Amino acid sequence: MRIAILQIGSRAGAFEPTVDRMLDRAAAVAAQGAELAVFPLPLLTGPNPGGFTQEEGCALDLEAALSRLAAAAPIPLVVPMVVSSPSGTAYEAALVRDGAVERLVADAADPARPAGFTLSGVDFGVACDRWALDDVARGAGSFDVVLYLSPYGCNTNDESSALAPSVGDGLFEQEARGADAWLVAVGGVGGYDEQVFCGGSFVMAPWGELAAAAPSFVEASLVCDVDVVSEGPLASPAAPPPYQRLPFLWDALALSVRDLVAKAGLEGAALELDGGLRSAALAALLVDALGPTRVRAVIGCDDRKALEDARALARNLRISAEEVPEARALSEAGLGAADLARALVAARCREGRLAHASHADKTGLALEPWREAAGGCAVVPFGDVYRTDLVELARHRNAVSPVIPRRSLRRLDVPELGADVAPMAPVALLNSVDAVLLLHVERRMGVTSIAQERRIGALAEAVVSRVQRTEALRRAIPACPVVSDRTLAERDWPLDCAWTDRMRDPAELEAAAPPEEAPGLAAPAVPRPAATEPSAATLEELGNLLRDLFSGTSGGEGDDDGLFDSGLFSRN
Repeated sequence: MRIAILQIGSRAGAFEPTVDRMLDRAAAVAAQGAELAVFPLPLLTGPNPGGFTQEEGCALDLEAALSRLAAAAPIPLVVPMVVSSPSGTAYEAALVRDGAVERLVADAADPARPAGFTLSGVDFGVACDRWALDDVARGAGSFDVVLYLSPYGCNTNDESSALAPSVGDGLFEQEARGADAWLVAVGGVGGYDEQVFCGGSFVMAPWGELAAAAPSFVEASLVCDVDVVSEGPLASPAAPPPYQRLPFLWDALALSVRDLVAKAGLEGAALELDGGLRSAALAALLVDALGPTRVRAVIGCDDRKALEDARALARNLRISAEEVPEARALSEAGLGAADLARALVAARCREGRLAHASHADKTGLALEPWREAAGGCAVVPFGDVYRTDLVELARHRNAVSPVIPRRSLRRLDVPELGADVAPMAPVALLNSVDAVLLLHVERRMGVTSIAQERRIGALAEAVVSRVQRTEALRRAIPACPVVSDRTLAERDWPLDCAWTDRMRDPAELEAAAPPEEAPGLAAPAVPRPAATEPSAATLEELGNLLRDLFSGTSGGEGDDDGLFDSGLFSRN
C-alpha cells in the first residue's frame, strides 16, 4: 500500500483555507498513486485550543469542515484533531472515505485495543500520544500499520519530539519491533501559540529500518510504499537525519517567531541593542526568522565599547538601526540609554505594526522579572531558554557566520543574588544558578535536595527564594515558545503564598518521610523528595546529562575565550 504523510502547517481554527490546502495536497499525492493520506494532529484545531473547541459554534464548523473533506477527498484521509471532552480536551482522529466521516475511537467492548480501521485488507492502529503507542508496542491489538499522530511540540530535553532525527539514536525502533508493524509517525510543522512543531515525519519498517523521512521545520509531502507481508530488509533504507540539539533549538525558535509574526498580521519585529550577548543573539535570530529588511533596532548603550559592538552587529546583520539621542535630562533623572531605547522601540512598533521583541531569557525571567517586564514586550523567543544555553546558541550562530562581536559574547549579565551568596567567578556563578533553576523548575526539587555543600546550599536557597518572591511580576511577561519539560508559567505558584523553602537537616526530612506502605493502602499520589542530599556522583551524572544535551561544538570561537571551562554547563 502506498501511504502519504502530508506534513503541513496551518492557523488553528481557520477551517476553510485549511480544508482547501488539505484537498489540494491530497489530490497531488493521489496523482502519485497514494491510497491513504495522513495529516498531522495540530492542523485543524491546534495542539491546545483551550476553550474555543468547547463552543457550540466551533463544533458545528468543525463538523462542516470534515463533511466538506468527505465530499471532495480523492482518496481516504486520516484527520486527527483536538476536541472537547468532559474533562477538557482530548485527542481524536477521523477516517474520511467514501463520502463519510468515521470517528476512530477505542472499541467499547475491548478498551485495551487502541482505535483502528481496515483499508484494502490492511489493519491500521491509531495512537495519538506516547501512552497509546506504548500500549501498541506491548501487544495491545494486532495491526499491520500503526499511525502515530504526535501531539508533542519541540522539547529539546526530549529527543523523541524531533521524530525522524531521533531515529539515528535508536528511538522508536523498540516500538516498531514490539508492535511488529510498520510505524508511520506524523508530525506537525509550525508555531501554534506557545508550542512549535518541527515536522520530521517518518515511516519505519517492523524490523526497525527507516523507510522514509521528511525534513524538519518545513512543509513536505512524504509518499512511501508499505509492504505489510515483507519481512525485510529494505532494498533502499533511508538514512536518518542527525539530531543536533543547538541547531534544532535555533531553528525551532526561528520558526516560532516567523509564524507568530505572520499569524498576528505584523510587518516584522523591533528590538533594542545594548551591546550584550542576549540582544545580539536575539537580533541574529530575528534576521534568520524574518530577514534583515523586516527587523528594526534601536541602539541604547551607556558604555562606549558596548556602543561600538552594537553598531558592528547592526552592520553585520544589515538591519536598520537608530541610536538614542543625547538625553542629559534623562540621565539626571536616573534613566539610562537603555530605558530610552526601550521606549523608542515601543514607539516604532506602534508606528510600523512590528512585534516588540525582548531578549529576556529563562534565567532573567526567573530571577529579575522587574527588568524583563519593563518593556511590555510581545515576543520573548528565549523565555524558555536558560542563559547558559543562550551562550551556546550565540556561539553556534557565529559558527554559521561570525556576526556577533567577540566582546558581546563575553557580556553574560549574571543576575545579582545578594550578599549571602559566596563570591564566585561570573562564569561559575551562571553555571550554578542555571543548574539550580533547572533542578527546581524542571525536576521539582527542593532546596535541601539541590544542595551538596554549604556554599551551594546558600546559593540554592537564594535562587529558589528569589523565584518565589517574584511570581507576581512574572505574570506580566508574554508567553514564550515552549522548548523544555516545564516552563516558569507551569510552576503554578499562588500569588498570595507566603511559604518559602529553606535548607533543612537530612534528619528532619527523614522524620517527615511517609512510613512503609501498608498492605491495602494506596501509594501516595505525589512522591516525596529523597530523604538525603544528592551525592557528588548524582550531581556529576546531572552535569554529564546537561553537557550531552549540547551538540558538543564550540561554535567556531575556539577555546581561548574563557567561556564555560568548568561547571554543569561546560564543555570541559
